[in-house]
Amino acid sequence: MEHQVDTSLVEDRVRALRTSAEDVVVSDLHEQPAPQARIEAAVRSASGGRVIVAVPNVARPALVGRLLLGMGDAELPAPAAGGWFTRERLDRLFAAEGYQPLPQQQAATLPAVTGNTLEDLLRATAARAGATDDAWLVRAYEAPDPKDLLAREPFLSVLVRTQGRRTEAFRDALLCLSAQTCDDFEVLVLGHDLTPEDTATVQGVIAEQADFLRSRTRYVPVSGGGRTAPLNAGAAAARGRYIGFLDDDDLVMAHWVEVFRDAAKGCDERRIVRALAVEQSVETFEDGGFRSTSWPSRRWDVEMDLLSHLVDNHSPLNSYAYPRAAFSEFGFRFDPDLPVLEDWDLLVRSASLLGVADTPEVSSIYRRWPAHTNSFSELAQEKWLDLGWQVASGWDSQPLLLPAGTASRLRREGMIVLKFRPLKDRVRDKVQRTADAWAPRLSSTPLYRPLRAFYRRIRAVSSSRAIDNG
Repeated sequence: MEHQVDTSLVEDRVRALRTSAEDVVVSDLHEQPAPQARIEAAVRSASGGRVIVAVPNVARPALVGRLLLGMGDAELPAPAAGGWFTRERLDRLFAAEGYQPLPQQQAATLPAVTGNTLEDLLRATAARAGATDDAWLVRAYEAPDPKDLLAREPFLSVLVRTQGRRTEAFRDALLCLSAQTCDDFEVLVLGHDLTPEDTATVQGVIAEQADFLRSRTRYVPVSGGGRTAPLNAGAAAARGRYIGFLDDDDLVMAHWVEVFRDAAKGCDERRIVRALAVEQSVETFEDGGFRSTSWPSRRWDVEMDLLSHLVDNHSPLNSYAYPRAAFSEFGFRFDPDLPVLEDWDLLVRSASLLGVADTPEVSSIYRRWPAHTNSFSELAQEKWLDLGWQVASGWDSQPLLLPAGTASRLRREGMIVLKFRPLKDRVRDKVQRTADAWAPRLSSTPLYRPLRAFYRRIRAVSSSRAIDNG
């Protein structure tokens, strides 16, 4: 069953989404006085295949930006019989029929900045979320796996990234999860480029777990890509309202999930939630064993400070959790082009837009493994500084929001810097300001020329001394 679509652009997008001749295309939904009945009929006709819908796009970013300022109403299309449709409304209507939208397959290309900060921010946010200024909104839906229909939506999806190299550490991580005081979570073990032997080992460790943990654990194989590949694959497969991370060589405490849940309740599950992590050094042995060599120590800030995070990462990956909406609705992804620093990059980009809810609870342990066995060994030491600037360059490509209160903090810190400047620098600046203020008044008097010559001699002496001291 197919309906004529208005433009060639829409037809091209529909063709790209079709997988078989049995797929159903609906382009008259906005004309139906009972859109739910129209969708029900389309799903029935699809017989398990895809349903592709095309409706007038009223949520165009350019139009929404003008509506925010109380303008643009003349550009709104006249409400049709079925009303206006956004992605959210379509998703809700199809969910009632047991269908779900196809996930966004790749990260969006963000538009070039124009210099209008508000406009650039809105355009980048919309592009990342998959919104466009196309006249038509085209979206595809399909029936989920029957097992997904029976699956519950937990509070937290825990993504455990593993390469199968540290079996005992992986057991420790799962042991931590089996002892959680809050059981409202699922576990996705993300096996990245594992050999058949390593896959068998990892799945064997999962099989050893008690029913409580094994029943809520899924193994997700991931092939190819860098360090970000399993994280992005896990975020796409997660069912939880929040997504947390636990690498197979770190530890979390028994209240880890509970701390995240309580912090999320405090912000209506709208912000990133962040707790405290402590660091503990580890040494390894030739037989594959390891042991801790220090007491846990706290080296990271109690509260998320976005300005400090622009300089360096102060939040280990296991110390915070994202709302799943950060990935599913806002379109954030871990940057696949980064060999390391991917967690720092995403935290700054997303925290700028979503905000962070902090809690002072210590709930995780970041293990500091020897340099030859951790991520520092994946990149030559001289490359780390360059990569840090590459990450900062990515942040510079789009507007970056700063939290309320930042202006006063910057001013305080700037005043402290000025206060502790050397006395000679402060005197020189004072003299310069005085000269600038009095020069126009004295320019027509006999004093002007001798005073100007005297001032220039002082500047010349001061400059020569500065060069000698340098």
